[in-house]
Amino acid sequence: MKKLISMLLCLSILWGFSVTPASFAAEKSNDYPLVFLHGFAGWGRDELAGLKYWGGVIDLQQELRNAGYEAYTAVVGPFSSNWDRACEFYAYVKGGTVDYGLAHSEKFGHERFGKTFPGLYPEWGENNNSINKIHIVAHSMGAPTARLLVQLLEEGYEEEIFAVLGDNPSQEDINAAIASNTLSPLFTGTCNDWVASVSSFAGANDGTTLADFANSSTGDLVTFFATPLGGITGLADISLYDLKLDHWGLKRKPGESFCNYFDRVMGSPLWKTTKDFSNYDLSTKGAKEMNSWVEDQPNVYYFSYSCQATLKLLITDYHVPNLLYMNPAFNTTGTIMGSYKNTSAGINSSWYANDGVVNTISQSGPKLGRSTNNIIPYNEASPQKGKWNHLGINKASDHGDIIGIDFTRPASNMRAYYLDYAKMLTDLE
Repeated sequence: MKKLISMLLCLSILWGFSVTPASFAAEKSNDYPLVFLHGFAGWGRDELAGLKYWGGVIDLQQELRNAGYEAYTAVVGPFSSNWDRACEFYAYVKGGTVDYGLAHSEKFGHERFGKTFPGLYPEWGENNNSINKIHIVAHSMGAPTARLLVQLLEEGYEEEIFAVLGDNPSQEDINAAIASNTLSPLFTGTCNDWVASVSSFAGANDGTTLADFANSSTGDLVTFFATPLGGITGLADISLYDLKLDHWGLKRKPGESFCNYFDRVMGSPLWKTTKDFSNYDLSTKGAKEMNSWVEDQPNVYYFSYSCQATLKLLITDYHVPNLLYMNPAFNTTGTIMGSYKNTSAGINSSWYANDGVVNTISQSGPKLGRSTNNIIPYNEASPQKGKWNHLGINKASDHGDIIGIDFTRPASNMRAYYLDYAKMLTDLE
């Protein structure tokens, strides 16, 4: 079982002490819920036979709830683009039908509407003397997804408004379109101040050179990692994993085995040639493009925590896995990233250090495509809104360790860390 879990971790590239909960509840400055957002190839709470993305063998969501915090786990497309994942997060948390946008769906050739959800927290955004906000705790690709979501919530997207209502609609027209469900509030700029903070754990904020390598050497990142996963889950002909690509017309047919379904999805030419997919968004080029228009909002706290599980060689600048901390499942990818560079794209030796999946330099916050650096060291006494408060680099952590999928340290360590982190977030003014 341990070997199987380790294989799953590699293929889906995810990636002590008791605390008295009562002492936290009395000290909260805010009671906004924490909403977990998974990264590339992530899964929901009822997938992968109960293995939790957030916690592994323990359940971090439940641990936080036991300690008096309101916590939820969002589920979005594991291989979808940041835009599509942001739209899914909105509907999954708020409730309703996923609207990918008329202009966006026509541009990229997939269906405009997706699944309908009851909502994890339907009260999100309601204003009863104060706005019901949330804290988004994101891992890996979840970080850029969360940033794009906040951008849409705060500023909307004019192209989507114009596609539905034509040029220069009045506010009354926009309000009527929202009321009739012909235009999602997500695109209108009317969801201001809905997010209190965004936390990026091992976030692919500037992409990852692993995507650059996979896209150039094998054709695409998803096939590079996901095809073996389909073979493993298909052995028992059971669906342990939902690809969530219905809007691309890649829905499992009645009676279709999971193995055949997975092969059909992997063989589809649709997403292999589009920018509207994780292959592109996780590349350094895709990240640079997104960073150029997705801004850091002045009313939101941004936090980042970086991980590294490689060591610099003595003779060269190359990095290799630190065998004390790197999960063996990441040894190959960590080695590839430890020597990958693209001088013409500005990818040099500063990108060698990594956690097995994401370059450490990428994790502190968005830099590519920006003229100024908005990252500052975290100051416990006075964290700043609108800035990336960097919590530092853990040089003994691979990509899975930070979310509790760790076979070298006890689960209680991660339980204590997240309880402390929840306290930090709910102490924010």
